[in-house]
Amino acid sequence: MNIAIFTDTYFPQVSGVATSIQTLKETFEENGHNVYIFTTSDPKVTGVEHNVFRYESVLYLFQR
Repeated sequence: MNIAIFTDTYFPQVSGVATSIQTLKETFEENGHNVYIFTTSDPKVTGVEHNVFRYESVLYLFQR
């Protein structure tokens, strides 16, 4: 199965969300699934990551 996960929090950020997504990705892959992560860019990341796609984000300002 092909699985896509869309998140604004992923490694190298350190948080419970990033850790949970990494664990979920690894578990799916261990069971034979293809996992694709779509996330925001991070200046700390250099090089290509397997099945991780990083995109520039825009600041969202909510006004009432």
